[in-house]
Amino acid sequence: MLSLGCSPAVDVPSALRITEVSSGWFDAGLDNLGRNKLVPTVSFRLENLTSDTLQYLQINGVFRRRNETEEWGDAFVGAVGGKDSRRAGGPGSCGSSRRAATR
Repeated sequence: MLSLGCSPAVDVPSALRITEVSSGWFDAGLDNLGRNKLVPTVSFRLENLTSDTLQYLQINGVFRRRNETEEWGDAFVGAVGGKDSRRAGGPGSCGSSRRAATR
């Protein structure tokens, strides 16, 4: 469950759908030894499946190798709802694409 300020709780798994998932590697430049640093990256859209306007969402992503517990990195982003946060896409809506790269 997700609680939204003074709003009633939202059942996130039934309220949002993850769509348009893309993942890969991002060139983060050179490390302190002059080597190229490649970090995992993911982007996706969130589709609001409810008739409610979702004002603010926080997304925490963790990058790990499959079947391992050690983290490669993480990212925490806020997806802010706009005046039309009912529809997927659109700048500032909860359906905006968010890209997160590790440290």
